[in-house]
Amino acid sequence: MKAGRTQNACARGSRWFATGALACLLGALLLVLTGVSPLASRALAQATQDATGAAAGVVSTPFGEMRPDPNERMLLEADEIIYDYDNEVVSAVGNVQIYYSGYTIVADRVVYEQRLARLKAIGNVRITEPGGNIIIADSFDLNENLRDGFVDSLQVVAPDESRFGAASAEQRDNTIIFSDGTFTACPACKEDPRKPLTWQIKAARIIYDRKEQMVYYEDARFEFLGVPVAYVPYFFHAAPENKRKSGFLAPEIEYSSKRGLGVGVPYYWAIAPDKDLTITPVGFTNQGFMLKGHYRQRFESGTVEVRGAGINQIDPGEFGTEPGNRDWRGYAETWGRFRINKFWNWGFDGILVSDRTFIGDYRLETNARGRSQLFLSGLSTRNYFNAQAIHYTVLNQRDYQDELPVVHPVIDYNYVLGQNVAGGTVRFNANVTSMTRDQPDYMPLNTTCDETVPASITPANCFLNGTPGTFSRGSAEVDWRRTLNLAGGHLFTPFLSARGDLFYGNVTDPDGNIATFTATTGGTGGRSVARGMAAAGLEWRYPLLATHSAGYSVFEPIVQVIARPDEQNVGKVVNEDAQSFVFDDTNLFAWDKFSGYDRIEGGSRANVGFKLKTRLDNGHTIDAVFGQSFHLGGRNPFPTDSGLESDRSDFVGAIYFSPNPVFRLAAKGRFDQNDLALKRADLQAALTTARFSGTLTYSAIDAQPSLGYSEDRQEIAGTGSYKFRENWSIFGSARYDIADTRMLSHSVGLKYEDLCYAGSLVYENVSYSSDDVEADERIMFRFSFRHIGGTQIGTSLPNN
Repeated sequence: MKAGRTQNACARGSRWFATGALACLLGALLLVLTGVSPLASRALAQATQDATGAAAGVVSTPFGEMRPDPNERMLLEADEIIYDYDNEVVSAVGNVQIYYSGYTIVADRVVYEQRLARLKAIGNVRITEPGGNIIIADSFDLNENLRDGFVDSLQVVAPDESRFGAASAEQRDNTIIFSDGTFTACPACKEDPRKPLTWQIKAARIIYDRKEQMVYYEDARFEFLGVPVAYVPYFFHAAPENKRKSGFLAPEIEYSSKRGLGVGVPYYWAIAPDKDLTITPVGFTNQGFMLKGHYRQRFESGTVEVRGAGINQIDPGEFGTEPGNRDWRGYAETWGRFRINKFWNWGFDGILVSDRTFIGDYRLETNARGRSQLFLSGLSTRNYFNAQAIHYTVLNQRDYQDELPVVHPVIDYNYVLGQNVAGGTVRFNANVTSMTRDQPDYMPLNTTCDETVPASITPANCFLNGTPGTFSRGSAEVDWRRTLNLAGGHLFTPFLSARGDLFYGNVTDPDGNIATFTATTGGTGGRSVARGMAAAGLEWRYPLLATHSAGYSVFEPIVQVIARPDEQNVGKVVNEDAQSFVFDDTNLFAWDKFSGYDRIEGGSRANVGFKLKTRLDNGHTIDAVFGQSFHLGGRNPFPTDSGLESDRSDFVGAIYFSPNPVFRLAAKGRFDQNDLALKRADLQAALTTARFSGTLTYSAIDAQPSLGYSEDRQEIAGTGSYKFRENWSIFGSARYDIADTRMLSHSVGLKYEDLCYAGSLVYENVSYSSDDVEADERIMFRFSFRHIGGTQIGTSLPNN
């Protein structure tokens, strides 16, 4: 052909495959995706590196790196294929679509100038990568090495909707430079694409380094809802695809009258794929410089974390007297969890603090107590084992370190026998507990109880919550049960159990008052006590099914009779793990109603009641439990005011009602055995809909002096969240002590959240039972931008 002459190679709508006479054209189109010539592809695939030092077979293009397969077939679809043999130009014109190795290219026109090794895609160019990234441009023009070139009106859209955009862009090896570019992680509004994005960054130049997976900005302006809110001459962050990259994180800002204004700038260091370190220097205007650190490392079998902080305070007097009034303050905390095999795990926790209020004074954690422990646990189909050694650390100004026990250790073991014995199931439980406490832990029963005034420490004023000295106990129990279905649905379950306990207690009397609590401790000094208990019982159930027009109901009367000898050691051993005793529907039919091993039920007893389960066709569900317990003989071990101290217990019952999947209501109560007067009430309601979620809890409990509560207790608490618009919600919580007519805590907040931004403004107020402890009152503003980071700005209100 003569120069400039062209030939129409195919009719409109034809499909062409990469074979035969079109090899030259398809090889040129292959350059769009691979960035190398077809003749060089095989050689590169066999080499370890190319001429630029890049990995063999890995090609950088404006659309990312890929590994071309010389044997991969490519499909081309266009209205026309035009050859200009004289000028060595091949063009695909009209509705061009190219499919290759998971890539899709769509354009109005694709031109390859073979002599100049130059490739152009013109008009509505859209490239979809296998990973889901979409590249949109008016046109692109790549030079001879096909790694460098220019792109007009470029957009790069990631699968998570984050996107880059620019009027023009330039490709330089592994770097794309956007001129007058933008970046955002916010999708455009589908209803109104012209609506301002929640946030975006505009810059004179955006440098997207795909090799380092970093994004750099020059002359950057940050816009929020279309309004410029900040300007920085230079700024950078990790690229959207980079989930782990060293660099600075969003700053931390807070204010309090004691600490002053605090500003911290965290630096995240990705040391290796299995470890990282975050260092945060924080400057306080009132207290000086604090350094915080958080180290994490993952091993093949587990994970270890270490965190800590330290400061040399400029003005310790801001925190009053001891413990906060000191120069150097700090803490260190660590934890680890490791898997030994599919059955066994072990781990540890540890904490060291300079003083008990440091963590709270600087808002480093919210826990009232820290825990150091070493544990080993195992779990299989029929076995469970757990061993722990624990040391508790006080992290508040209300408690005292010497009143907390050191546990050395506590061991639990449970085993279910694999085969039946006399047609029934055999279970074995064991527990070993040993602990030491230096000082007694008293719970005030009235305002007279004052640990600093020895004369006020009497059983009438105080409840001994924790006994000083060393206490050890070993317990083992085996039980057998079998269920028999007799006489057309009557379910009989005979059961047997045997338990033995060995106690050793060396009770001390450091304040000289323990002797007045001998009814609880059994006196001071060392002593050993052995205890045994055997029990035999029979349970009868008779489920009755009733169908009705609205659904069905199952009514199940239950009678249990348990025979046991007396418990001979009531009040002779220390009680550490069975103090939280509540008689309600959950333990009405329990063989032993105590919550721990230190107390055991003795004497003969009958538990009588019923369960009702109703399922209605309209989706309503109703479950109810009601009953009473009877002391038949022997010594009654239950304390006064427990509801079980007399021959006839109080009545207990509960109703659980759910009219639909979004609403749940529970009402539980304990009623006097004689006049059905309400002694304890618990009401719980929960509602969850598309826009609202909330819970409401009410509790009213009569005084129980024998359990450490000398006054009636009445409290109401609630939480709620309401989504009043698509991305906006309000939330709050409150706890109110009705008996003392005071608010225990309350909070309220406003939150906005969409796919690319989340922000909330929260007010919190927490009061404490001790009058000499100030309320914790503060306001916090939290926000985070997807891919950019987030932070929290907080301020404590006066006196905090």
